[in-house]
Amino acid sequence: MFQITAQSDFSINPLLINHDLKQKLEEEVAKTLILALAEAREIKPKKQQINRTNFLKKAEDFYFSNLKSNITTQDLCKELKVSQRTLEYIFKDYYQMSPKKYFQHLRLNALHQELQQKYQQGNLREIAEKFGFYHRGRLARDYHKLFGELPSETLRG
Repeated sequence: MFQITAQSDFSINPLLINHDLKQKLEEEVAKTLILALAEAREIKPKKQQINRTNFLKKAEDFYFSNLKSNITTQDLCKELKVSQRTLEYIFKDYYQMSPKKYFQHLRLNALHQELQQKYQQGNLREIAEKFGFYHRGRLARDYHKLFGELPSETLRG
């Protein structure tokens, strides 16, 4: 690396040699550190990039094809081959809600459309259960919050 030679002349101050040595050593350490950091940056594996638009389209297709099923977030994660945390981040970014809440909104909208059909046969309980709503009180609360009326009011039309 570097070499310091001392002369036999006693006029050289040993503190100056130590100061020069310290300065050269600091420069060498700094240079080595900068090179190591630069190499480490290049070595890091790049994260897999997710095309969010395509990802959300696949998630929606999966949800729409399973509207009448009890789909969990884990089911969607398996289908899309993604972690639950990633799935939740993407849904929060785009829809400001969790995947579970989004699926519930899709099912509520499908139920709403079904209840608006004039030719609808059957009672409200049967229609709601067809879309996976078994708790009538929770359904009434969530439906009213989203549409401003009760499911029975929509059915009576």
